[in-house]
Amino acid sequence: MSHLYHYLHHTKNSSQTHCVSATLVQAQDCDYESPEHAHEQGQLVLALAGGVRCVINGQVWMVPPQAAVWIPPHHVHTNYVTHNAQVCMVFVAAQTPLTTIPAGVLAVSALLRELLLRLVNLQAAAEVDVAYQHHLVALLLLELQAAPTQAFAIPVLQHERLQVLYQVLLREPNHAGSSVYWAQKLAMSERNLSRLVKQDTGLSFARWRQQVQLLHALLQLAAGKSVQQVSMDLGYESVSAFITVFKKRLGMTPKRYVLSQHVGD
Repeated sequence: MSHLYHYLHHTKNSSQTHCVSATLVQAQDCDYESPEHAHEQGQLVLALAGGVRCVINGQVWMVPPQAAVWIPPHHVHTNYVTHNAQVCMVFVAAQTPLTTIPAGVLAVSALLRELLLRLVNLQAAAEVDVAYQHHLVALLLLELQAAPTQAFAIPVLQHERLQVLYQVLLREPNHAGSSVYWAQKLAMSERNLSRLVKQDTGLSFARWRQQVQLLHALLQLAAGKSVQQVSMDLGYESVSAFITVFKKRLGMTPKRYVLSQHVGD
C-alpha cells in the first residue's frame, strides 16, 4: 500500500508546470487510511469505485462512488478507502479560484468525470500536448466550480461533554444506546443532552444518530456489502425497516442507490 500513501501524501515534488495534476490509484486487498496530513495545494478525491471517507479538520465526510470530496489547501485531513476502491486524486494549485471553495462533497457529472479521467491519461502519457492540456484544465476548473454540493457530512458534536458520544458513534454506528442511556453515561439530564446535540447539529439525538448510521451505510454499500448485511450491522430489526428509513431520508431504496453509483462505468 506504500504507492497509495505516496499519492495521498502528494507534495511539492509534483510538476509545477501544471496548475492541476491528476493520477489514478487502485486500492489493493485491504482497507487503508492515510496518516493525518495537509497539502499546499487543494485536493479533490474522486471515488470511481468502492467507498471513501475523509476527515477534514475533524469533520467526517462520506464519499460514495461517482462523487468527490474537496479539501482546500492546508486543511489537515485523512483519507480512508475500502479494499475495492479506485480513486482519482487531483491536486489544484493554491492560486486558482477553486481553492477558495469550502471543504465538502461535490456531485460529479458525467462530463466532469470524463474530463478528470482524460487529464489522468494525458498526464500519464510520455508526450503531452501542452495546448490541449491547457484548454482541458480550463474547462475542468469551470466544471468543478459549478459542481453542486451534497450533504454527506456527519454533523460534528462540538461540545466537550459530548465527545465520548461522538467518538463511540463514529466507531460503532450500531451502538444501541438511547438518549436515556447516554444522558446517564455522560452524567447529565436527557433534556440537557438533547439540547446540546440540537445546539451543535440542529438535529434531535435520534435524527443525528440516524444520520450517522445512514452515512455509514453508504460507505458499506459502496464497499460491496449487501443491503441485508448492512441492515444487520446497523442493528435494524429487519431489512424492510432499514429500506424504509433509507428511502425516506435519501429519496431512493438502497438497491437503487447502489445501481445509480455505477452509471457510466
